[in-house]
Amino acid sequence: MKYIIYFYVIFVANNVMAFEVDRWPGEGMPIVSFKSKNVNICLRPVLGSTCRLVEAIPNKKILFSSEHSSNIESGFKYIQSKTITVKSVKMVVKNEFDIAGYGRKCSKGKINLKKDETINNLAYEAEGYYFLEIRGSVCSVFLDEYSEHLLNSHLNPEQQWWAKFEHLKTGHIGWIHVTRNNFNFLDRSF
Repeated sequence: MKYIIYFYVIFVANNVMAFEVDRWPGEGMPIVSFKSKNVNICLRPVLGSTCRLVEAIPNKKILFSSEHSSNIESGFKYIQSKTITVKSVKMVVKNEFDIAGYGRKCSKGKINLKKDETINNLAYEAEGYYFLEIRGSVCSVFLDEYSEHLLNSHLNPEQQWWAKFEHLKTGHIGWIHVTRNNFNFLDRSF
């Protein structure tokens, strides 16, 4: 059995909860390429910092693996990914029920949720599991099993995907916001 360890951070500012996990969104390793119309890509030394434009080589595949040599053709070396939830989904419990959660503070098995209690959907994990914030703890929960007990369980959190790269020509290291505006999404490798 393969175990994957995710590092996540949860923080609250001005009563708004944000969540970040060190991985790309969804299942399988993404395969992308820079769009041909973009010759310069915005590389940020620190998330949220000002932009440094660097030259990109369009239409060359990029695998989100630091061990893959094909990334060199793109002019970038992949380092790391982060998925940041900028807006979680508040779900309200319709009727009291028990939910099975996994995590450091959720490992005791069943958690009893009361009617009208609020929990937050933070991010999709994989294979039907989601990161949920329940009473201040992050739990991994197979959400489909409980969706009829929760209002808004069909909604997804608002997320941003950032990838850290080294620009091979200049040696600059920074973050690129991965969107359909600057990348072609070609496939996923499993």
